[in-house]
Amino acid sequence: MKFILLQFIFVASLYSYELNWLNNYDEALLLAKKENKYVYVFIGADNCRFCERFKDLTLSKKEVMDTLKKDYIPLYLNRDKHKITRKCFVTQGV
Repeated sequence: MKFILLQFIFVASLYSYELNWLNNYDEALLLAKKENKYVYVFIGADNCRFCERFKDLTLSKKEVMDTLKKDYIPLYLNRDKHKITRKCFVTQGV
């Protein structure tokens, strides 16, 4: 049982350890402008099987995480917890 719990903690920590996910759109936009990067927006939800699948199949890959770290400011918005405005869906300067 301890082993399973440790595995769960380790896997869960990969997502937060690898990237410093912000939860505020305006803050992410300011930081992106300052660092001359794009904002990568991941909108998820509690109990979303597709979100979990995306994390397991995509965000668990080292090359994906390295690219996100290098070129983007990662922003995670949970539709059950964060306010998501229309401005999150507007691309600027692309």
